[in-house]
Amino acid sequence: MKIIILSLIPFLSLSKNNIDGEWIKEGKGYKYTLKINHLDSNAYEFELEGWEKAYDNFINDTTTFPGEIKGDGYIFYREDDLGLFNDAGRLFDGEDFYYGEEPCKIFFMIKQNYIKLASMDCGGWYGGYGINWNGKYLKINNNKNGH
Repeated sequence: MKIIILSLIPFLSLSKNNIDGEWIKEGKGYKYTLKINHLDSNAYEFELEGWEKAYDNFINDTTTFPGEIKGDGYIFYREDDLGLFNDAGRLFDGEDFYYGEEPCKIFFMIKQNYIKLASMDCGGWYGGYGINWNGKYLKINNNKNGH
């Protein structure tokens, strides 16, 4: 009986989706990458990088606008299949990073085959015109054997 119970332990731990690794959202005129690393308990470090083509009124042409959320301190906390990153309290050279504006918040909805992001107030500090972190990110298969 002990052997059966011990052999079930790996499957029980899979009930909370393993979300470590790279996820991607891409289409015509945009590409975004989400990287996640499990730290401990319900804490996950993440990075977002991306670009989007959009019309720029200043140059009267379409151009590519980049954006990123990366570096130390970008951590979201997960409860079941939901996660939250709230950038409130971030300081820049000892000053309020947002200068009285609303802080960036990112909501993570974690499903078996994808992660959906919804963000609020993240455009200006973390990306150029047209940058849109929201949407469905699919897992990138980094295994060379295809498994």
